[in-house]
Amino acid sequence: MASSVYIETTIISYLTSRRSSDAIIRGQQELTVKWWSDHRSEFSLVTSQFVVDEASVGDARAADRMAVLDEIDSSPSRPRWNRSL
Repeated sequence: MASSVYIETTIISYLTSRRSSDAIIRGQQELTVKWWSDHRSEFSLVTSQFVVDEASVGDARAADRMAVLDEIDSSPSRPRWNRSL
């Protein structure tokens, strides 16, 4: 069974937002896109209804965020954390 990774709103935003002019944020966006492309299939991705609700409001990119979230299981409750990591 694949390890679970909880996907929170920042990850979704970094995947779908216009690249930032701030070098640090742009680097975080690029790393997020690379991880998403190269490694997401190695994990069972989960998110919460809180993330879905937050991502669905706001700017014109909400539809892009929701398209990404449609690929992720939405947990009805908070995720179980593996404290051994």
